[in-house]
Amino acid sequence: MADQSPKRSQSTDHDQSTERDANHEEDAGQPLNRSYEALFYNLAELREGDGDAPFRDNSFSLMPDEFWDFHESHKAGEFACKIGNYEYDGTTLYFKNMTLVHDSVGGTLQTEIDHQLLPLQQHPQVGNLVSQLQSRAGWPVYASDKSFSKPDFAFGKRGFLLPTLVGEVSYSRHFSREQLEAKYKAYLTESKRKIRTVICVDLHYAGTGEKFLKTARDLDRTTISMWTIQDGIVITVVDWVPLS
Repeated sequence: MADQSPKRSQSTDHDQSTERDANHEEDAGQPLNRSYEALFYNLAELREGDGDAPFRDNSFSLMPDEFWDFHESHKAGEFACKIGNYEYDGTTLYFKNMTLVHDSVGGTLQTEIDHQLLPLQQHPQVGNLVSQLQSRAGWPVYASDKSFSKPDFAFGKRGFLLPTLVGEVSYSRHFSREQLEAKYKAYLTESKRKIRTVICVDLHYAGTGEKFLKTARDLDRTTISMWTIQDGIVITVVDWVPLS
């Protein structure tokens, strides 16, 4: 994708209330000021070697040009701190809750799919197609001109821009299953059907106290769901089946 994002203003003026709201010392998972200016202010305050805990499982409302400004600044290495995975849907920048639990599940699923695909390479009907698939975890996906994400795991044909299958692991206090379903079905519809299958694992969020917003039903167990698209219609293949 061509670098067409506008350069951000060099102004760093903030009133005292904005600075208080944007304080980077808030606990991980707590709401931050969600403005474009506050995002850059918080990033600038983090020093080299600092973790990205204040941003994990938090979101910022950004216009598309503001997101691409942030994204290009990140790619250019303008931020001293390490930034984990994030995604953007055209209105909201969301920083994933990248924990050991999240990474372990994503890596395990990718390895298992690799293992299941291996014998299919010798299948007389699908072997040629399967042999062209490769893991594309961590590759950026531009499903539309206003969206961006890095799936937790993905598989696609060599030489193709978009993967055929993408997988996401959700470990968040913010998203209901209905919201996750809408969010990840967009992979299928916005990619003009180039992405054919989406897998989502909704992890049990092991939190306590009122600040964790998921309901008891949501926290009951870890589940997996899978969707595909046929003739422009999204079809549910697996509907939040418990993994336990």
